[in-house]
Amino acid sequence: MRIEPLSTCERNFIRECILINKRVDGRSSDEFRKFDISISESDGIIIAMLGKTKVSAQINSHTFQPRPHHPQNGSLHIDVDMSPMASPNHDNRLLGRRGLELTSFLEALYRDSECIDFESLCIKEGE
Repeated sequence: MRIEPLSTCERNFIRECILINKRVDGRSSDEFRKFDISISESDGIIIAMLGKTKVSAQINSHTFQPRPHHPQNGSLHIDVDMSPMASPNHDNRLLGRRGLELTSFLEALYRDSECIDFESLCIKEGE
């Protein structure tokens, strides 16, 4: 992914913010945004809020036969759906480059972090 270089104004603004220990939203550089998470046990919906950013997720589970090469493991699938409010360039019919990047990032995150015990997701080996 190519990152555009900063303009002189942007670079000066960032330097000034660092010098006065302030962020654009008025917080100091070591101050965190307020975080809140609510979980609905009945329908599997999670809403996470970080400052003014709000993300909702829905969790579903299904039983199916494990893959032949890992008969003792369950699996996890991430499906990203972005609201048209996420970007003015968002096409409601297509996930787009950002959505695909987010899906790949989330899948790599849970796979590489080894934070999920996939064997515990398997009800009965091979079935």
